[in-house]
Amino acid sequence: MLANHWFVQFTPVALMIGIIVMNHLITNQRADKKAENEASRLCCALAAELRAILDLYNINLQLIEQKANYILSSRSSVVLYRANLGRLASLLEATVVEQLVGVFAQNEQIEGILSAHTNLKGGLSYQFSTTDANFDEWKTMFEQSSRNIERVCGLLDDYKRAPVSINTPGCWSTAVRQLPIAESNG
Repeated sequence: MLANHWFVQFTPVALMIGIIVMNHLITNQRADKKAENEASRLCCALAAELRAILDLYNINLQLIEQKANYILSSRSSVVLYRANLGRLASLLEATVVEQLVGVFAQNEQIEGILSAHTNLKGGLSYQFSTTDANFDEWKTMFEQSSRNIERVCGLLDDYKRAPVSINTPGCWSTAVRQLPIAESNG
């Protein structure tokens, strides 16, 4: 009778502990599923933004082939990436974040080189004299970055895949180091 009395007193405590454990397990499963869904949506959105930049790069490559006196800017096309920088690290794997940040950094380098050698018009395009333009260098920049964007888009489509390596900027990055530095009079 004494053993039965002990079991009766322990049963409600065991049931409460079981309910608490089940509640935590279900809550964690829901949170994991929500984070997985958010990561998937973010990857889709970032891939779409990268494809839009890739389209701009293809237009710029056509403009370079035509020796046009302007090139389209892709700086205004990175709104989603900039708005979600904080979420990248918490939702995506480190290898994906590394590759994604690398592609957007490469885009900023291209924009910096173009802005150093051209005149920004309305924030949407760069205008320049065709005699002063370095079409070969710009073509190399856009082609290399296009290949990197295509790789990262593939990585975002299935972000659990093996890491994709991004080529270093190479010879065209020397243009950044050769830019004259303005001296401060203050």
